[in-house]
Amino acid sequence: DQTGTSEDAYGYAEGVTMLADISSVDAIYIVCGRTDMRKSIDGLCAIIMKNFNFHAPTKILFGKGQIENLGKEIKPYAKKVLLAYGGGSVKKIGLYDKTISILKENGIEFVELSGIEPNPKIESVRDGVKLCRENNLEAIVAIGGGSVIDCSKAISASIDYKGDPWDILLDSRLITSAI
Repeated sequence: DQTGTSEDAYGYAEGVTMLADISSVDAIYIVCGRTDMRKSIDGLCAIIMKNFNFHAPTKILFGKGQIENLGKEIKPYAKKVLLAYGGGSVKKIGLYDKTISILKENGIEFVELSGIEPNPKIESVRDGVKLCRENNLEAIVAIGGGSVIDCSKAISASIDYKGDPWDILLDSRLITSAI
């Protein structure tokens, strides 16, 4: 068996849907509109796939009562965090107050980035990156839905990048680290 990185296996393919025949993983078809992929046929790109390992260390605590684990999950990684959230719903349901209470009880300092909108704008990412850099923040706590999580991932990946965060959204190969 050969083991490589995902980039070794099929090069860089951002924002594509991959379909694989798992009974004989010899080929993979990528639905895409790009013409620079190998062997493109009517929008389907067929390429031979090598074996690879993929590791994406993200931990999401989801469900009733999971907020109680927040302090013990953060403490090994950070003493200062960015608290990212969207509109008023996290405050209306009490999640904001509970989060603040847990952070304070565990001696975790925080800086807030509020108002992250659905389908976040690049300005929210830029604002988050600025807050993280100015305050030497070590982690991001995202409370809310998918948009808040997406924005937080972009912030995390952009902190050590010297250019504009928009660049890494266009070319994830520019990401060298994340908090």
